[in-house]
Amino acid sequence: YVVAVTLRQSERNVIYGLRGFALFQQTFAVDIVTTYYRLLQRKDTVQNAYNNYMKLVKIRELLEAQFVAQRRPKFEVDQARQEELKGKSAYISSVEAFQTALDQFKITLGLPLGVELALDETVLDGLKQTGLLAVETTEDAAFAAAVEHKLDLLNEIDRFEDSKRKIVVAADRLKANLTFVSGVSLANDSVNYSKFDVGQYTANAGLRLDLPFDRLEERNFYRGTLIDFEQAIRSLALTLDTSRDAVRQGLRNLEQLQQNYAIQTNALVLADQRVDASSILLQAGRSQIRDQLEAQTAQVQAQNAVTQVLVDYLAARLKFLVDVGALR
Repeated sequence: YVVAVTLRQSERNVIYGLRGFALFQQTFAVDIVTTYYRLLQRKDTVQNAYNNYMKLVKIRELLEAQFVAQRRPKFEVDQARQEELKGKSAYISSVEAFQTALDQFKITLGLPLGVELALDETVLDGLKQTGLLAVETTEDAAFAAAVEHKLDLLNEIDRFEDSKRKIVVAADRLKANLTFVSGVSLANDSVNYSKFDVGQYTANAGLRLDLPFDRLEERNFYRGTLIDFEQAIRSLALTLDTSRDAVRQGLRNLEQLQQNYAIQTNALVLADQRVDASSILLQAGRSQIRDQLEAQTAQVQAQNAVTQVLVDYLAARLKFLVDVGALR
């Protein structure tokens, strides 16, 4: 057993390295996917800003026509023009932010900045149609899955087992050693190698007993393994607590995002209704421009908020799958 421990430890070190690399692959993939969806979210923000700007242009044109017909005061036309300029500025800023994020994504992928990178917008459209994918599990079940499948947690558990085996090996070095020794030597230098003569050789055999009287180095090594074992216990306990905390926080975050998604979805429905109603009243000259502009602003904010919650939930769900070792 003691002799095989060294070979077994080398094999386990290889396994630890493989698990660490596999965990890096998972986290790297999640980071890339999350960044890609963030880019799609920014592009969606650009589209919403552009649509809002074009609607503000039409509102300004409508109010100018009503002003010529003496159905609107001059200050409302100026207010519409001011909002149009603000909408144009917001659109330009969103385009700039998207281009900056796109260039940073190219650098992350190791691509030259001059490369044209086209984003697949159908991915975000599919996410909007699918909605939030529920994570049906409990805290205890998720933590049990993490203990069984999470790669870095498995490494920590196995390293704790390694520290226990090292104590056994170190304790074995404190025992007495009984070694069988033997040897064969020539009787003299003038030996005829053409034939074998037993009388020309001298053989000896015996036992060598090494009593554990002087074991200072071995004793210090044994004490060191005990200290390492205590450290391994504390490290494992901390890792388990950290893993459970990540599971609990992940579940709370997912639940909060689900509630926020329902809120923002309802807010978007109400904003769309307000925009439709205020547009009809504005064309009929029965409402103030302020009502239309407020409804328009609320609609854009709700559209961006719904997309952001979708992407936030996707990122939180992927991270939770990594934390419980369930990402495939």
